[in-house]
Amino acid sequence: MGKGKPYWTQDDEWGEHLHTPDYNPDFNTAMKDLVPDTERRWDRRLRAWWISHAWLDEVDALLRLHYEEFLETRDY
Repeated sequence: MGKGKPYWTQDDEWGEHLHTPDYNPDFNTAMKDLVPDTERRWDRRLRAWWISHAWLDEVDALLRLHYEEFLETRDY
């Protein structure tokens, strides 16, 4: 994956992991304000956010606002 570009990886039937190699505090704040804490969690081992499927489209919209580009890889 490209350095600095956020990207998704498939996790389980309930959600996916969002990898954000370059820390963006504005994105993190907006995502935490939008997605309830029961629908997201930080995975320390992967250094990625787990996001439930119910919120993936909304988080994609935030990615477009806070990053110049990101790798759209939710086609699996």
